[in-house]
Amino acid sequence: MKVKQVFSAYNFQERNSLCNRYCSVCGEKCVKKEAGGRERDSCPACGFVHYENPSPAVSVLLVKDEKVLLGKRAHGSFKEGLWCLPCGFIEFDEDFLTAARREVQEETGLISEIESIISVMSNYLTPNLHTVVVVLLAHVIGGELSIAYSKSKSYIMIVRYNLYLKK
Repeated sequence: MKVKQVFSAYNFQERNSLCNRYCSVCGEKCVKKEAGGRERDSCPACGFVHYENPSPAVSVLLVKDEKVLLGKRAHGSFKEGLWCLPCGFIEFDEDFLTAARREVQEETGLISEIESIISVMSNYLTPNLHTVVVVLLAHVIGGELSIAYSKSKSYIMIVRYNLYLKK
């Protein structure tokens, strides 16, 4: 079995970063300049180099009574109509475990307990949205499943098939 840890919705290796930004330090228009072995947006006035980094995110495989939770993305949301796990970005002032519990509760109304890391992967979703996602295994320990909590997804518990999880 070949492990695939990189998922791409477009050819990210052919992405051309546009130099259309202004320096966040001094406000001068940036130019392209080599820094750290790559061409990057750099400020000619103050020398600040703008690095483009992926956004950290979490995704949670939530299990209860031999079922897993899947969400269907709502109309008007990113990748509408597709199924996904509860997921979201890690806030600047929280660790990935706190983010996972928060996302589950915000999106579903359920309280979860994180058991383990399943995987870590890179997602190239759009030319301006790259993420590094920590996928976690968690179990429901409280709360009530409610779609009222989520404006971007509707959720359903499904019977688990070929999902082998060791305790």
